[in-house]
Amino acid sequence: MKIHSFVVLFTFILISCNQKSQYFIPPIFLGVQNISHNTLTLHFDQDVILQDITIIPELTIENIQHHTIFFQQTEPSQPYTLQARAKSSHTSLLFSLVFWAVPKNPPPPLVINELSIIHNKVIVDAIELRALEAGSIVGTTVYLGTPENFHARYIFPNVMVQAGDLIILHADRQTGFFFPDSPRLSNTREVISIAANPYTIPYYAVAYEKIPSSPGNTISKQKRIFNENLTYIQRHNLWSGDPINSQYVTATRSLNRRFLPINNPETYHAWYTTNTKGSSIGYPNTSDIYQPKADPK
Repeated sequence: MKIHSFVVLFTFILISCNQKSQYFIPPIFLGVQNISHNTLTLHFDQDVILQDITIIPELTIENIQHHTIFFQQTEPSQPYTLQARAKSSHTSLLFSLVFWAVPKNPPPPLVINELSIIHNKVIVDAIELRALEAGSIVGTTVYLGTPENFHARYIFPNVMVQAGDLIILHADRQTGFFFPDSPRLSNTREVISIAANPYTIPYYAVAYEKIPSSPGNTISKQKRIFNENLTYIQRHNLWSGDPINSQYVTATRSLNRRFLPINNPETYHAWYTTNTKGSSIGYPNTSDIYQPKADPK
């Protein structure tokens, strides 16, 4: 698995020779090439020897082979900071990066079961997830956006679920499971995707948009990012066609998903608007479909 994202990197260059030659240009760190529950393979532009390695929180390093570090099993969903020196024939690179531990076994899949996207002091702004299988969902990563472009992300800790369990991920309050900094769900448009861990392509995604009756001529930054993320999930066969039309969602109406397995690509046909009275998150979905009396003017 080739990985080139989710790495926070700081570098310090040490050149140990006074000669002015490109021959003495230090190594260039190109990213994390592969990661597992107990290995980390780094990618450089040239052969290097990894030295002076420390990992925080502390992990016992068991072996180093070429650009791969072998360590004791990590705590999944835990961010680790690695500091090391990459030494070539004549120069060296001191660098630091942050990586997230990956579980040994893939977590059971989740689907989005309900979306409450209208903000007020009473109604929760949240994503309701449904577990399709039993097991630990540790490492499961939910993006408000996609791995390439997101404004919030949540990585689940070691939580055991049973098939059919409902998990609430809050976007507007810090209780239970919640996105950092309470980003809120957009009530205009959003792409939400779910991946097995922070380093894999999502296996499930959904897109909704409040379709305007008369689209304007200008495209906002939010709309441009939405279009890019919609293209991403379409390119990866996670979504097909138009987004869900969320124009009828209110504080007492939410978007519900029909009781279906994952069948990519997902479409808006799997979704419907229903009356909830603002208290349906965390409870089984109702089958009642909201029927508007007339199109909004």
